[in-house]
Amino acid sequence: MSSGRERRREDRIPYILEVKCKDFGPSPLRISDLNRTGAFIDTLVSLRIGSVIELGFQLHELEINVMAEVRHCVPYIGIGVQFLNLSSDEQYFISFVLAQQSVVHERMSESRPSGYLTQSHSRIF
Repeated sequence: MSSGRERRREDRIPYILEVKCKDFGPSPLRISDLNRTGAFIDTLVSLRIGSVIELGFQLHELEINVMAEVRHCVPYIGIGVQFLNLSSDEQYFISFVLAQQSVVHERMSESRPSGYLTQSHSRIF
């Protein structure tokens, strides 16, 4: 069910976020990557490419409800979706939050001492 080659216009940023989808029932799902035009949702359920689903998630103080088209499916792993009806303000807010996330991540990486994760420790990850 995979769409084959990567056609995303923007890189997604790793960002963990609970998301609700009426098509999946009452239990929440998890967004693992996000950008202003789409997301990757971790789920065991496979959906057909082109399916349109309704999503709802809270990003800081902003509640976002959006229709999304399934553009990519990795069975038993998750689905990549493209947002269809985000306002320009919602897109801007997502970009702003992700830019802040990137700055924090870069600063944390820079502050680690060299050799912070040794080869023997890296085997456990």
